[in-house]
Formats: sequence, structure tokens, C-alpha cells
Amino acid sequence: MQSGRLLLVIAPARIAKDLTTDVTSRLAMLGFVDIIDGGNRLEVYSIARAIRRQTKDLVATLKRIRLTRAFTCYQLLALLAQSPTTPSPRIVLDILSTFYDEGVTVSEAYRLLQESVKHLHRLSRSASVIVFAQPSPFTQPERALFLEHLQDIAENVLVFKPNETELPQRLL
Repeated sequence: MQSGRLLLVIAPARIAKDLTTDVTSRLAMLGFVDIIDGGNRLEVYSIARAIRRQTKDLVATLKRIRLTRAFTCYQLLALLAQSPTTPSPRIVLDILSTFYDEGVTVSEAYRLLQESVKHLHRLSRSASVIVFAQPSPFTQPERALFLEHLQDIAENVLVFKPNETELPQRLL
């Protein structure tokens, strides 16, 4: 990834978790990496295990990962707006999960997403930005345009589909 690039990764949660672990551990080996977690999905233990396989200096490498979490679309926008432009790569995890909140109207969520996109572009001018997203839930087809909007603004889009031979995890 180069500065000025915004990469969108569309992947199911299980695939996104593995990709995030790999990308974060590799970037942390090289320097600082900033992460905004919009879906509370970052698994630090998985990242620590991946880093441990690459170096004995686990603590120093983990200190290069700067993590913030957003639990609402308002918080996500605020975190992006307050983020300084730095040469450190940035990862935004599960960006749309906060915008799928049914407590926020579709029009308001879309407005906030558009503001967030402006900040993603601002941040990508100084470092690479990798954004992870998932399609809207089947119960919210009116929010499907959110993912389409992200696809329109990204320079690169990677789409991962679940392995159709995998059985869904059992709930009980």
C-alpha cells in the first residue's frame, strides 16, 4: 500500500479476523500502526501470537499498535475527525457496523458516513488506509448503499466470499 491509497476489504467476519491479524502483525513489525475498531472485533491475543512467531520482542512490537474503539457512528466519525495525519498506516475495522445501528435513521447514518469518508481521504494522503467492511444485514436492505458508497470511493477493493463448503457454526 502506498500513501494516497484507500483499500477497501469486503469480507465475512471470520476471514476479516484472519486478514486483520496478519496485516496488523506485519505492519507492527515495521513500525507504528493505528487501528480504529468499529465493530469491537480486534482480537489482540491472535495478533500477539502472530507477532510472537515473528519476533522475541513481543512487548515492544505490541506497543506500536495504537488502538481506539468506536461503539456508535457518531464516535467513529469523531475518531476519524480527531485523527492526525501521520505516516503510520491506518486500519479501520468493521467500519459499517456502527452505521447499521437501527437507532440512527438511514439518512442520518448516510450523512455521517459521507463525513467519515472525507476524513478517510484526508488520512490516506499521508499514509495507507485499509478499511474492512461487511455487507448490510438482510434485515436492513435500505442500508446496502452504504457499502456501495465505500466501493465507489476506494482506489482498490478486495472482496472475499465465504467458503460455501463450510457449515455455519452451531449456536447450541
